[in-house]
Amino acid sequence: MFLEEPDFWQRLIILPQSLCKRGYVGNQGGEKLCLTFCRTLSRHQPAMLPLDIHQDRQDRQHFQDFLVAFSALALRFLQIDCQTLKEFDSASSTKPHLISEPYLSWLSDVVGSNEYYFWRFLLNAYRYDSKGPVTAIIERFIREPLNGLQYLSQFVKDLLDRSQNVPSVAAHTWSAIQVVNRMMSHYNLLQESPSNSSSQHLLMLGALPFEAYSLFQVTDTTLQTFINKKVSAISHDTCHNLITQLSELISRILISDDGLRTTFIKERLGLTEEIDVIDAPVVAEEAWKFLLLKKCLLEGRMEIRVQGVDTMQQELVKIYREYITNTSVDRQHQIVQFLCDFIISNKLVEYLVGVESHPQLIIRCANVIGFLVINHKYTEADSDEIWKTVKTSQDFRVSDAILQMLPNIITIADYSVLLYLVRKLNEISIELFDGRMINYGSSLLTELQKKWNGLQEDASLDLPPYHLCIRLIREAAVEGVLPFAKRRGINAFAGTQLLSLLALGPSDRDKTRIYNECIGDIAGHTEFATGSISAINALLKHDTQSDIVALVNDFNLTDLTINDFCHTAGNALNDSLTLQVEDERLAIRLELLQSIIIYTPESIRPERGRSLWEAMVGPKAPSDHARESALAMLVTATQMSSKRNPFLDQCIDEYLPQLDPRYFMQNMMSFVQQAAQYESRFPQTSAHEDAFNFSPRVTDILWHISLIAPPNGIERKAMIMLVSLYLDTPKAQRTPKATIARMHDEVVERCINQLTAAASKLKSFGDGTSSGEDEPMVIVASEDEINSQRRSFTRSLMILKELVHGIQTRAIYSPVPQVHPLIARDVEEIKGSLVKIMYQPFTGGKDAGIKSIEIGDLESVNTLSIRLATRTGFSKFTVIAGGQKVNLAECSDLTVRESKLHEKGLILLMKVMETGTAPDLTPSRPLKPLEVGVMNHFQDLYSLLGLEESLATDVSLVSNEVAITVN
Repeated sequence: MFLEEPDFWQRLIILPQSLCKRGYVGNQGGEKLCLTFCRTLSRHQPAMLPLDIHQDRQDRQHFQDFLVAFSALALRFLQIDCQTLKEFDSASSTKPHLISEPYLSWLSDVVGSNEYYFWRFLLNAYRYDSKGPVTAIIERFIREPLNGLQYLSQFVKDLLDRSQNVPSVAAHTWSAIQVVNRMMSHYNLLQESPSNSSSQHLLMLGALPFEAYSLFQVTDTTLQTFINKKVSAISHDTCHNLITQLSELISRILISDDGLRTTFIKERLGLTEEIDVIDAPVVAEEAWKFLLLKKCLLEGRMEIRVQGVDTMQQELVKIYREYITNTSVDRQHQIVQFLCDFIISNKLVEYLVGVESHPQLIIRCANVIGFLVINHKYTEADSDEIWKTVKTSQDFRVSDAILQMLPNIITIADYSVLLYLVRKLNEISIELFDGRMINYGSSLLTELQKKWNGLQEDASLDLPPYHLCIRLIREAAVEGVLPFAKRRGINAFAGTQLLSLLALGPSDRDKTRIYNECIGDIAGHTEFATGSISAINALLKHDTQSDIVALVNDFNLTDLTINDFCHTAGNALNDSLTLQVEDERLAIRLELLQSIIIYTPESIRPERGRSLWEAMVGPKAPSDHARESALAMLVTATQMSSKRNPFLDQCIDEYLPQLDPRYFMQNMMSFVQQAAQYESRFPQTSAHEDAFNFSPRVTDILWHISLIAPPNGIERKAMIMLVSLYLDTPKAQRTPKATIARMHDEVVERCINQLTAAASKLKSFGDGTSSGEDEPMVIVASEDEINSQRRSFTRSLMILKELVHGIQTRAIYSPVPQVHPLIARDVEEIKGSLVKIMYQPFTGGKDAGIKSIEIGDLESVNTLSIRLATRTGFSKFTVIAGGQKVNLAECSDLTVRESKLHEKGLILLMKVMETGTAPDLTPSRPLKPLEVGVMNHFQDLYSLLGLEESLATDVSLVSNEVAITVN
């Protein structure tokens, strides 16, 4: 019949489907259509039924019969499909034509009395109880002799068998198993209802749990066989869906019958321990599921193994939420203990994180291990197994997966577990500490501190985390084992973590043990010496002063550190090291030396201090870069000193003035600048200091550097700083004017003395020096001696120039003169017509610009000469007019009109100076003390013009500048 009209039978199922879906709309018209359709099929009159379904019991019966009839049709089509599968060639890869799928799908919906929206609609709208019709539908489907559940069992088994060649047919099992699940759900609902009608309905379905259990057994056995044989037809989705549906089914079966539950627990699962009656259904269901998932893990293909661990961890999360964190549960459910025992007894942790495991399994097993952790069943043996894999696995993906999985566990672990994980982390070789391991270590140590803060307040944190950080710092400093960038990363990680841990400890006893080990490396110059110093630096950051004092007193740290620095600097000087390595070696040691210099400078004995200076800045320093770093450290130490520092005093008083100019570095000026502030903060009493109100030590150093520093180095900065020290420091500006004048006079005197001394030596070098009594011998100066005197000469001039310029540009020394209004003088009588004569005076190679003078043309030339002398300040001068020299003395009796000087254009006035004398300068404003000092020595400057051309030019420039600025 189906073959004759296949389209009809395929479309017929649309009728009950549409009928049930109309109820979902929730309107009276839809329900009226449902009832009208039922009565029409039953040939009842009239065609329209009243809306109140409670008023017509017969109509309800017709409606029920309609649905029961379709359940019989579903069974019939199921029989046809079973026959089709039986006759189908098992070796064929062609998909068989199956027709029961839509009928079974509808049947699984309609028997779900407590789940299907259609029944809920009828119950809410018309008080129509679905228990009766659903029971009738199920009873019709399982009625003997054509028991539908037996056909469903056969149908599912045949589908799974055929899926080996045609994997797509496995999808048809979902509807078949779902039908049984919904039937058992209805059965459980009837068991929960205390009414008589429910009891009658249960009698009608008495065989249902047993038939459902038979289907479960068939499907379960087939599934486990397929997993064991690694049948490719059992895909990830197929396995997951089957496990989920079978789990629901066995749960409902176990609830429905005590005898079946007992049989299943003892015979199927082999569980012998006593299980609480209340907990038994859940325990049995989860036991079956986890045994199946274990088989998936151990025997399945990789795809099934991944699906198995995924499902397992999802189930454990569900159990955790339902029975552990659920506050409504007032006792520990037996399933929690059972699952913990199951995981432990079956060694799932060992399998999931073992050396032979797969990254995809490891990365998914966090909740499996976490379930043990949260229930305090996780042991040190589990951590041992995990770290055995990390240390021995040859596949980096495995260790990477473990490091990605562990952070999900440490957030729920207690302090003891975390502390043991820190111990295991400390067993990892330094080579394995890459970025992944560092990220894990950071998470672990951070969580450890959180858990410790929640446990203790006054006690110190246990030693293992400190051992880990110290060990990493020490080993990361060993050269040649790891790339430089990796060593720096490890050192930064360990240093940061150690600094954080120091807030929680360690105890004094543990700290002493750590210091003792590190001191041993430093004293023995071992390969770990650099790392040990770095570790000490990290430990000192928490309480630097008290710890450094204790180390110096108890372990003689100062001498050991200086010896180690000199030893390291000597090796670096002899070895060809990269800048990175050299900087790393010395920077770590300079940091420790800085702490010693700041907090225990008196422990640096003078002879050791000089050795240290020479290794840091002097000839024994390995490079200029090292000298710059050492000077930068001294700058910081000077800045941080809170009192007079004997070592810094030695550096300022002795070591720096004696330093060879070849080792003058840029940072030396920063050190000198800090030294000036240091002297200001902690002044020393001396007669000179009382006079000028600041220490002469720094000024002497600046004079020294300015005069002897190699060219194109720091000499310019030294001169500027020297001038600023004389003029800009608050102490200098608060000094009385008389003292300032005396100080400026001494400065000028010093410059002039240095100039004349250098000039004298340079002149003697040029003339040659005779020695010997009988036969004179000429001594020729070396190039270095000549250059030294040249530098002293030119830089003394530059300092003098800077001082003059500084005085003139600072308002405190050169206030703006007040401008007084001009007082009109009595108008003199003008002789003749008023004429304007343009003139330009010249002196010392400099011109003063074009000027003019007005005079009556009947005035004498002698009167004009006197007025020009007054205007220019020239006692004698030569006049050039019209391109010719004019002797004013010869025409002094002539009038201006007669001499016609006003008609000759611009007149040039050239000052006449006597040979061997300096120009006579008449200042146009009051002179400052320093300018007075310069003017007093102008004759000395003028006499230096006889030197060689380049030096004479420098003198001329300075002399003219001073002369011009004061006029």
